[in-house]
This record gives sequence, structure tokens and C-alpha cells, in this order.
Amino acid sequence: MSSNGMVKIVCAWVVVCATAVTLFAVVLTVHHRPASMPVAAPPHPDDYPTTDPTTIKAEPVSEDTTSMPADLTKPARPMPARFPKDTHLPTNSEADVCIAFDPDAFSAEKDLIRIVDTRVWFESDEHANGDEDDHLIHRAMSTPFMRLIELVCQHKGRLKVHDAYRTRGPHCELSLHKEGRAVDLTCEEFSLSHLAKLAWAAGFDWVFYETSGGDHVHCSVRRPRHNNTRKP
Repeated sequence: MSSNGMVKIVCAWVVVCATAVTLFAVVLTVHHRPASMPVAAPPHPDDYPTTDPTTIKAEPVSEDTTSMPADLTKPARPMPARFPKDTHLPTNSEADVCIAFDPDAFSAEKDLIRIVDTRVWFESDEHANGDEDDHLIHRAMSTPFMRLIELVCQHKGRLKVHDAYRTRGPHCELSLHKEGRAVDLTCEEFSLSHLAKLAWAAGFDWVFYETSGGDHVHCSVRRPRHNNTRKP
């Protein structure tokens, strides 16, 4: 037999052996595969993450201060040593510090939020008076207001809100209450002087220990810069 014939026989034998090994491996794999082996199903459309926008609501402030952001459980600035009656901080007028009331720069629908907290007493809950809702405040006031709630509770008191956003009532024509940027507060557990100190420490832009029209602490905030331009 020629050498070429021998080469052809050897090559054919190699091909046959390789094919036999491959078939044996396939049979072995199928034989040892568990009958209950799960087969991954394609994901259901409901399993994909949604891209719908989330509605953000003003939620009650947590009564567990450990779950609150650190900046709301601690003062924003040091408490003043004294806060006598009929004085305010800073010494500038409220209009100079907080910017005067401007109906064209205010939108009740966009600027107001409603605060609900069972640790706070709201006068409108106890004495309904027309359209008054003392839970309504300007968005710009939310941080110092919620921080004050925490500080008052830490000092074993209960904050009382007598006036917040109010379109009508005893306030002057240019009152910041008409924008929800002012609140009138009291507390029965300690002096109003101490409450005024806490309000200043909470970060309100202007705090007044007021005695006209009944002793209370009047607090207000600046209007956000993006609201300072008049509506078209």
C-alpha cells in the first residue's frame, strides 16, 4: 500500500474517533441533567423599572428625631443670650430683611405647602374661621419651621401656631402672612422670650417678640430669589 493511502486511512480514523467522543459527551450531559432544572423565563414588562414621575407630598415631620436629617435636629445658629419684649432680630425692619409683600411675585398654587405634625397645635384645627388654614406656609419657610418644631420638642414644649398663611384678617395690607412667609407662635411650656431665642436659632430670617395684639413670637423668611421677579 502506498504512503498516500496510509495517510488517508489514518485521517479517516481520526475523524471517526473525534465524532464518537463528541457524541459521547453530549449523551453524558443529557443523562446527568436534573429533570427539574429551572429554565429562566423572559422578564415580565411589569418587572422593568418605571419611568413615571414621582409625586412628592409634604409629609408629617417624624416624631423620632433620630430619623430626621441632622440639620433639622440641630440649631442653624447660636441662640441669643437675651430676647426682650418688643425687640426683633436682626435690628433692621422686616421689609428690609425679608422683602415686602408683592402679590405679583406670589402664587398660592406653586408657593404654598401644607405641614401636618401631631406635635404642633394649630389654631385653625380648634377654631374654624372661614378660609383660614394655619397648616399652610410658604415653601421657603419649611426648613426653619420644621427645625423649630424639633428644637421646641427637645426643650419639652409644644409649639402653637396661631396664624400662618392668611389672605384676610387682622394683619396689615402688606403683611407677609398673605404670602405664607410669616407665622405667629406661642408655647405654654416656657417663656415667649425663650421661644423667640429658639426661633432665631432655627434659622428664621426675622424674629419679633411682639406684644401688640396679644403676646406672641412673629417669625418670617425672605422670598426665594426666583420669586423676586414679577409675573408677566
